[in-house]
Amino acid sequence: MEIQVVYEDHKFGAEIEYIFEIFCNNLSLKYKINTTQDFNASALNNSDLMIYYGSSHALPNGNYNRMHISQADFFGDRYLTANSLPNLPLDYLAFNDERLPILYQASEQPQGLIIYSSEEKALITVDDELGKRSVFTNFDFLAAAFFMLTRYEEVVSKSRDKFMRFPVEESLAYREKFLHLPVVNAFIDLFSECIKVAFKKTGFELPKRPLYPENKEFAVCVTHDIDNLNKGVALQIKDTLLSNRPHKIKRVLDLLKNPFTKLDLSWTLEYVMNLERIQGIKPSFFFMADGARYSLESPTFKDAVKKILKNDFEVGLHPALKTSTARKKIYALLNSLMCSVAHNIQGVRQHYLQIEIPETWQIFSETALVYDTSLGFAGHEGFRAGYCLPFQPFSLLTGKKINFWEMPLTVMDATLKGYRKLSPERSLREVERLLKAVKKYHGVFVFLWHPDTLADPRWIGWEEFFHKSIALFKDSNPYFDTCANVVDWYKERRC
Repeated sequence: MEIQVVYEDHKFGAEIEYIFEIFCNNLSLKYKINTTQDFNASALNNSDLMIYYGSSHALPNGNYNRMHISQADFFGDRYLTANSLPNLPLDYLAFNDERLPILYQASEQPQGLIIYSSEEKALITVDDELGKRSVFTNFDFLAAAFFMLTRYEEVVSKSRDKFMRFPVEESLAYREKFLHLPVVNAFIDLFSECIKVAFKKTGFELPKRPLYPENKEFAVCVTHDIDNLNKGVALQIKDTLLSNRPHKIKRVLDLLKNPFTKLDLSWTLEYVMNLERIQGIKPSFFFMADGARYSLESPTFKDAVKKILKNDFEVGLHPALKTSTARKKIYALLNSLMCSVAHNIQGVRQHYLQIEIPETWQIFSETALVYDTSLGFAGHEGFRAGYCLPFQPFSLLTGKKINFWEMPLTVMDATLKGYRKLSPERSLREVERLLKAVKKYHGVFVFLWHPDTLADPRWIGWEEFFHKSIALFKDSNPYFDTCANVVDWYKERRC
């Protein structure tokens, strides 16, 4: 049994082949892909499946099963213009206990066939006179997935906040209220269901997706950005005045008596390391390397890194603000950190999640770095790219896949407290909701917690949230590992 993918639009061949690669690799499917010009229908037999992606309704004749995904006008003359963005409000499709947003659908429908549309909410199949199974849909979930994974709207839109980030409020997922759903994973499940239906009479079964190590069904990566290893008096006074702690003025006066005393925060790293080591968690720690907040030559930093590496945890790079498109600065920071720790650095996360797509990805790919985990919205938890697995990005500027990996961030502590202003109790419910979604789609949940919050008076009451989050992760029985190890595993699984 063979799966042959055929597409019409030669002009956008790289884009179309990229998204089919994402879908089929996720399902561990072996397939061949050709344009209509190169496709030989006679090479298929009655047990094979042709997946046709195009606007034509006259599919090549042949004694084989077929699936036709009608191509919307996303790839066309309006590509990379504001006119190519989805029309709001969206229609939705009920599938697998989810409401899938229909970002793009073909305007024309094959005559005499009932297919996916805003009116029909079920998959309808047609058997031809030879008994072959045909599946049709005018829901272009391939274009929708490409839109999400490439962060298409972020490239087309010029909207940025004061930190030069694309605002979550401008995102389609936020406006249409599906940020909590890894929609690309759901689209892949829909694609899988279409294949099952098309192959139903042949006895074909989709390959079982490999489980994570230890036979786990999904993974959790606990990560920490190390913004501070100590705090000067001025920053301590600011934190105190902004907090709700009692006797604030007395605390400020006490600090002023010793204006050159710095507060050692290294204990916060040791605290989370010990807790996570006991729980069998292997965290990733991302360090700043510009020397503005702490020196890479200080005994405090050296001791922290030594303990991290001794426990087989991960050390990554955490570039400061205004570096997302600063190629030379990124090179220098990475080199400084690698020289200081005398260890390979695979991962990176931008400070304040300040990432400019696709330029930042492109810069990272030119270094020794393997993956980034900045792809989350600071302003809201959830799935910025609609995906909860590592993936290789596609550059809309070059029209090519980038030789680099993105590990999407699921939730950050500062998002919950600072941006969303949620209570610890409500925050835990949001973490649980997202964790269930990641587990359903066998993905990777990436959690970001800043250890220095444990010493911040503005974060009183949040230590319990951290402990309960760790307990929640443990109870859900995931595979725990560093981001670097999970990316390495996924790369091997894909091959």
